[in-house]
Amino acid sequence: MPLIINHQEKGWEMNEDNRIAIGKIAKPVGLEGEVKVVPWTDFPERFAKLSRVFVRKKGEPEYELEIVRARGHSRAILLQFAGITTPEAADGLRNAELFISRQEAMPLPEGTYYTFELIGLEVVTEQGERVGRLSDVWSMPAQDVYVVEREGKEILVPALRSIIREVDLSRQRMTVNLPDGLLDIYLA
Repeated sequence: MPLIINHQEKGWEMNEDNRIAIGKIAKPVGLEGEVKVVPWTDFPERFAKLSRVFVRKKGEPEYELEIVRARGHSRAILLQFAGITTPEAADGLRNAELFISRQEAMPLPEGTYYTFELIGLEVVTEQGERVGRLSDVWSMPAQDVYVVEREGKEILVPALRSIIREVDLSRQRMTVNLPDGLLDIYLA
């Protein structure tokens, strides 16, 4: 039985280049071109280990920047990029999203998954009945909830070990043991 823990790397935000969004630049900080980054990851310590990131702003081509320095700052990360040495240059990065390659994602223990790995999985019952396609993950205080779309309706499935029986990424399939009557509630 899988242990379902959804680690965030901005969840479903994997772009067409198999890059994963890990943060967004909020604003410049100081006089030397540092920027404040809001991390979109369960692993903010990753920034200290990165040597480069891919940068994307709406309407502009993606490019790569070398990280010179990374340090924690409250719940944010301060980054210094090579070639960005003034507040004005740093301000040009405001609202840019930061990406890493899929290969740079932090390894997870067996039976745990990144949210972006779960989005799009076909969801079926243990009896083989199609439930739908997993379209979203809601992080709730008690546990995550999987949003499964079927026939234009949303079915909310609690991400519990007793319900999620198997996740097979190679087959793009999740097998569930739904509580009696759950499908009837949503499909009635």
